[in-house]
Amino acid sequence: SRFSQEEEAAVHHLQTLFGKKIFDYMIVVFTGGDDLEDNEKTLEDYLGLECPKPLKEILKLCDHRCVLFDNKTKYKVKRTEQVQQLLSLVNAVNVKNGGQPYTNEFFAELKVESKLKETTTKLEQQLAEEQAARLKGEEAAQLAQRKSNDEIRKLKENLKRAQREIEDQMHESNEYQIKRITEMVESNLKETTTRLEQQLAEEQVARLKGEEVAQVAQRKSNDKIHKLRDNLESAQRETEDQMHESYEDQIKRITEVVFFMLLLLTSKYDMHIVHF
Repeated sequence: SRFSQEEEAAVHHLQTLFGKKIFDYMIVVFTGGDDLEDNEKTLEDYLGLECPKPLKEILKLCDHRCVLFDNKTKYKVKRTEQVQQLLSLVNAVNVKNGGQPYTNEFFAELKVESKLKETTTKLEQQLAEEQAARLKGEEAAQLAQRKSNDEIRKLKENLKRAQREIEDQMHESNEYQIKRITEMVESNLKETTTRLEQQLAEEQVARLKGEEVAQVAQRKSNDKIHKLRDNLESAQRETEDQMHESYEDQIKRITEVVFFMLLLLTSKYDMHIVHF
């Protein structure tokens, strides 16, 4: 019932030392058959229920060749049967391996095969590692290429976006300049129009004022002429009344007065016109 870790390690050590071929020549011998009999159990019961997993694996590798010995039995017949079972398994092993025992030459051959296999395994492992490294390098190169392509694409997008922004800014700048120039022209035009309208209004006011002055002067002149006529008529009446004065002196005096008054009136009228 006992299968210690030391025994398991011993079996693995044999496998390491002689190779897996050693299991073709291995027979597992169980002792303590009397204990199974005391517990009314067979070897098959033990192997089916209480057998440790490492022992089951070893039995599987040696094609379940095993024999049970009762070391305490006093029956000669039983001892003989146990030996016969063991010898029978030995003969079966001999037949299975073609009558060739596990010799030093076979061990050396297995060593060479093991070494070759080990070398092959290392080479395959190394090749696998190199392939993995190459694949990893290719993946890294592809990843770097994708990143580079993404960066180039982003740079192109940023460049196009910057160009659009510059074009928009230039368009806005042109529109702003056109708007500013338009506002300046409209302002200058409005200012000029206002100034011209004001100047025209002032000229109209001055013209109207000049016309009013001329009309006033005309009215004054008409009033003076009217007065002169009145004075002339009055002088004529006085002349008729004053018959004692000589006709020529009276006419001369009246003529001089009229001429003087006309001269004075004409001079004042000319002054008003020049002022206007």
